Amino acid sequence: MKKILIVDAIHESGVKYLENNGIKVVMANGTSVKSLITQVADVDGIIVRGTEISKEIIEKARKLKVIGDHGSGFDNIDVDFATEKRILVINIPDTPTQSVAEHAMGLMFALAKNIALADRELREGKAKYKYDYLGSELYRKKLGVIGLGRIGLTVAKMCVACFDMEVIGYDNYINDERRKNIEKIGIKLVDDISILLRESDFVSLHIPLTKETKNFIGAEELKMMKPTAYLINTARGGVIDEQALVEVLKAKKIAGAGLDVFVTEPPPPDNPLFNLKNSCVTPHISIQTREALIRMSTTIADEVLKVFRNEKPTYIVNPEVLRSKKI
Repeated sequence: MKKILIVDAIHESGVKYLENNGIKVVMANGTSVKSLITQVADVDGIIVRGTEISKEIIEKARKLKVIGDHGSGFDNIDVDFATEKRILVINIPDTPTQSVAEHAMGLMFALAKNIALADRELREGKAKYKYDYLGSELYRKKLGVIGLGRIGLTVAKMCVACFDMEVIGYDNYINDERRKNIEKIGIKLVDDISILLRESDFVSLHIPLTKETKNFIGAEELKMMKPTAYLINTARGGVIDEQALVEVLKAKKIAGAGLDVFVTEPPPPDNPLFNLKNSCVTPHISIQTREALIRMSTTIADEVLKVFRNEKPTYIVNPEVLRSKKI
């Protein structure tokens, strides 16, 4: 019987799916490196949401065949070492798309309409006269999307269809076929990110955190934005230089920032972004919808099962492993 260690809790539908397919499911009783290295010795698979799966943990997993990431990101997994050990790393980038895209839209609304600020000050008894919460419409504004993968494109489509927004897109990884499809949607592609930053009323980030994208939006990039523009990040905290963003928001060099992700998660309560009136923050909850969690848990369970059945998973982070595997 195959054994899977579920490191971070997933929706029960995925657990039941595994068990109904003859898999022994074990829930981790601790997520520290020290704890996990004592739990992985005899597991065939690992399913993880955000906990780090380091070299030290992988090294102790003698039977490990697959690490399944319950989401689109995989920066918490030592992919290079897993590849060295011929262990497949898989993810499910399609499943959280709708929920994350809707959350990005929610942050846009919360900032543009001053919903978050007005709610907070009303509850605290600090509400001012209504004209002090002057907002902005999304209608026919200009949206800049950085990263035109599934989520970025979904946000763009929503803005075009519902608010007649003009969309500018920037992505380093677009071939000719994708370029044609993206331009059909009505997105104007630019090769120079400074054009997007200078022209956009809203800038929404949808790029993974890599060595190349760390602090992708830093002090220089923030200076390019309009003083009336809003920055939205539902991707990864590290793609923005947080300290630079704090300084820009304090000086009101941009209108506001909506953030669901942070450099350190969970962020400490004294994070300076929390005390700024022109920020709207949520604790990395963009995928926390019933629909997305059910979809994600059952999909990653099925993808892991494919590996055990010597079938090819839909999305493989390290496909080079397949060269030595019969899948």
